[in-house]
Amino acid sequence: RYVVFRAELPTDARVGARLSEAGDAVEVVAEDLDVPWEVAFLPGGDFLLTERPGRLTRLAPDGAGRWSVEVPGVQERGEGGLMGLALHPRFAENRWIYLYLTSDSDNRVVRYELANDGSLTAQTTLVDGIPAAAFHNGGRIAFGPDGLLYATTGDAGQPGSAQDPMYLGGKILRMADDGSVPADSVRPTLVYSLGHRNPQGLVWDTEGRLWSTEHGASSGLDELNQVEPGGHYGWPTAQGDARVPGRTLPVLHSGPETTWAPSGAAYLAGRVLFGGLRGQALYDVRVDVPSPELTVHFFGDFGRIRTVRIGPDGLIYLLTGNRVLINDQVQMHAASTMKVPVMVEVFNQAAQGRFALTDSILVTNKFHSIVDGSEYWMDISEDSDSATYQLVGRRATIYDLTYAMITVSSNLATNNLIALVGAGNVMATLKSIGVRQMQVLRGVEDLLAYRQGLSNTTHGI
Repeated sequence: RYVVFRAELPTDARVGARLSEAGDAVEVVAEDLDVPWEVAFLPGGDFLLTERPGRLTRLAPDGAGRWSVEVPGVQERGEGGLMGLALHPRFAENRWIYLYLTSDSDNRVVRYELANDGSLTAQTTLVDGIPAAAFHNGGRIAFGPDGLLYATTGDAGQPGSAQDPMYLGGKILRMADDGSVPADSVRPTLVYSLGHRNPQGLVWDTEGRLWSTEHGASSGLDELNQVEPGGHYGWPTAQGDARVPGRTLPVLHSGPETTWAPSGAAYLAGRVLFGGLRGQALYDVRVDVPSPELTVHFFGDFGRIRTVRIGPDGLIYLLTGNRVLINDQVQMHAASTMKVPVMVEVFNQAAQGRFALTDSILVTNKFHSIVDGSEYWMDISEDSDSATYQLVGRRATIYDLTYAMITVSSNLATNNLIALVGAGNVMATLKSIGVRQMQVLRGVEDLLAYRQGLSNTTHGI
């Protein structure tokens, strides 16, 4: 589910909030969205959402849809697509909106004029050539208190270039509202800070300090940074508390054993709030004290939290992004990222058909999975472990897959395979290699109906 939640936190921010105790303090504003990435609030109370496949959607304060428009040129690829959104500080006068999106060749920052009916005109590309890849695209944009536009960019899988001031990936960029280099820039380029891996959160506190959240490598060492002009944040030569010449250390990091996968950030009363994707929580860091204090809210209650914003009503808005990325082509959808048991059955439905010794089923796990009693923890953006099972006889059954991409491999061109995926609302994606025909059934009802049909044939399982 892709959901916009509206919430308020406990008076004592040191106590982690839980959905089970929140009562009316949490409500669903909108749902059934398609990977909502960013939200911005319009004059009058409506809000805009970017949906990563390429839609810009306007919703009323109660979540009712106003309109949805396709943004030209967006290519959803891996973690890329339509991501960041910002309104010009004088939006009421000029109607300018800014989008960070993935095209067929790069990531870019584009400006449009937004009409009341949702039509987009006066397209102007402000910055292009930002490296794009399946992973590490950055994507957050926001206007700072100086009236300038800031953008986070990921290293796009080229960590060695994150410290290169001429490479736009692995940076925080700063530009005028027309995309030009500000007169007071610390460099003769748009680069404001460098040495970033995949920064995704941008927010300023009441003192004008810029804060950014950033994904660490593999599992752990995610960061909350206070970003300084010309700052060097270490990637890929240093992470965590490691000191190298010129590096600015993070204000807080998750440590090597804990993963936040932090995304969008907001500021509220001396605290930086940010969402956790893999961490599946709302993180709350007090930054108005000598040593930062971390509190975790709603752990596991909403699944992956993509974005956190403070609305004009003073409430916290959370965007969830519970679609799990498997690779650049194959994806899987789930009702939430909480663990749900899944059974997968793969069998040869050809008459008297049996699998060959070379036939196998490859299970690639993401997040928390239990396969044949073994527990796995995987990072969505990193190489993941996998398990291969030989197919014996006519049927192979694997139980308790939480999330998985199933690849059925067969050397028998005459095989006619069927894969049954059933349990809860989980739907896995399957692809075949060397198989003439494969049928996929998703969900318990389809699975039971097919079994009933088989019971009336000689090919029963």
